[in-house]
Amino acid sequence: MSHHDFEADGFLQDLAGIGGLGDRSLLLIARCRVDAYQDNLFDRYSIEFPQMLTKSACKRKAQFLAGRVLSRLAISRLGGQSGDVRVGHARQPLWPTGFRGSISHRHEHVAGLATCNTDFYSGVDIEEVCTERRSRAVAAIAFVEQERRFLRSFPHDPDLLTTLLFSAKETLFKALFPSVGRYFRLTDMVVCSLNIAERTLFLELARDFNERLPRKTRFRIDFLFRATNVVTWTNGAPKRFRHHGAALVE
Repeated sequence: MSHHDFEADGFLQDLAGIGGLGDRSLLLIARCRVDAYQDNLFDRYSIEFPQMLTKSACKRKAQFLAGRVLSRLAISRLGGQSGDVRVGHARQPLWPTGFRGSISHRHEHVAGLATCNTDFYSGVDIEEVCTERRSRAVAAIAFVEQERRFLRSFPHDPDLLTTLLFSAKETLFKALFPSVGRYFRLTDMVVCSLNIAERTLFLELARDFNERLPRKTRFRIDFLFRATNVVTWTNGAPKRFRHHGAALVE
C-alpha cells in the first residue's frame, strides 16, 4: 500500500515520516478520517479484523485499523516481508519476527514506529494537549511532587508541559512492557532532565524492574509539539548510571 493509495482511499491522510531514528527504524504519523471508515477497509488493507472490536464504535475500529496500516507500511519500508502486527493477551501489539515497535492513536491522529533493532526499547505516544482541569488530574496520579515542582520551574505553558511529561511516560511504558511483562505505575518513572530547545528529555526508573532494568536506568525521549497535540517517542538502548544520579536540570 503506497502513499498514493492512502490519498485515493481517503481514510488515511497527511502521511509523514519523522526523521532521526536511523536507517533501521521508521516512525510514521498520519490522520485517519473516522467519517470515511467502513468495516470492509480491513479487507482492503488485508488486516485481520480482531474479535475484540466486534461491538466497538467506528472510532475505535478506525483507530485500530489506522495503527496497523501504518505499522505494516513502516515494516515494509524497512524490508520486512510479513507486516502483520497481532494483538497480545494484554492487547499489546505483537510484532513479526525481526521487528519491534509501538502504536499510538489519539482521536484522529495515529502513529506507528517500527525498528529492525530487536534489542531496542521502542515506544511512541500521541496526546492531545491537556485542558487545565485534565492537567491537574494527570499531575495528581502520574507525577511525583518533585516532578510537579520541576515543571513549574519552566516559563512555558504548564498544560503543554504536563501533556509532554505524561506522554513521555506513556511512551516509556509501552517500550518497557514487553520486557517487564506486567503493568506498573507511571510514578515508577521520573523525569531527570528536559531540554525544550533540543526537544529531548530523559526518564529514569525509580525502582528495580528486573536485572536488565535496574533503578536509575535512563531512557531518552524525543518529542514534537504539533498544532493540537504532542508526539513523544523512544527508540534505542538505555543509559545506565551509578546510583548517585543527577539533579533535575533544564
